[in-house]
Amino acid sequence: MSQKVSPRDMLFVAGMAIAGFCIMIASLAAFNCLANVIYQQTITATDVELFDTRTDTVEATERGRIQNADALIHTVDTEWGKLDDGESGRKSEFYLWAEGLDGQRTDQWKVEVSASGYKYKWEAKKMKGEFTGESRNIVTETGIPSVDAITSIVGNGTFRGTIKNAMTGRPITEQDTELIGNMSMEDWFNASVSKPVGLEDWLSFCEVTYKTAMLDQAGYGVYIEPYGYDVDDTGKLIRDMSEWKLNKTTGLLELRV
Repeated sequence: MSQKVSPRDMLFVAGMAIAGFCIMIASLAAFNCLANVIYQQTITATDVELFDTRTDTVEATERGRIQNADALIHTVDTEWGKLDDGESGRKSEFYLWAEGLDGQRTDQWKVEVSASGYKYKWEAKKMKGEFTGESRNIVTETGIPSVDAITSIVGNGTFRGTIKNAMTGRPITEQDTELIGNMSMEDWFNASVSKPVGLEDWLSFCEVTYKTAMLDQAGYGVYIEPYGYDVDDTGKLIRDMSEWKLNKTTGLLELRV
């Protein structure tokens, strides 16, 4: 015998369904906050005509390009979230080995990390014979922000390493090394300082806010363009020449009234 369902019963079932859905969403959100983002890649190749790769994380960049090599191995391992020591941050490891290189002008391997007010970079070009490049960097966010980078290079080519300090606003090159020849190098850099806000930076957040609004494609940002200007694809204001005229007396551009 069927039983008639009352409106109160329907409301109760609907309420339980909505509550369950909300709990599921909250659980997924909590999981996402605690979860790590990991990306790993390993490439092994022979008789290489062209190999071109680029990896960009929040702080680290690797760029590799090899043309005409007998063999190569390339690995990428990046992790974002809770690290092995319990710190929160990002870890990036890059490795490139190749042999049979003939010193092509476009052959290169570059690693760069920017954090704690510093930019650390090593670059190899025109490699010949056998080349090995390896880089590991960790950027932590908890406590005092820090960056720890270790780079090793073995090979014949043109090499350059730089450390730039942007703590004072305008970048200053604190270390610059260049070598052409057969090199074996191990390099370690660590900075455990946070960039202070100087007088020239105290309104820098405005530029970020403006560009975020300019480039927002979802319609959540609002930016009012100044009369006579447009915004290009990079968020930069450019002059709309249809709204300007040349004052023949002063030789200066003026907005059309």
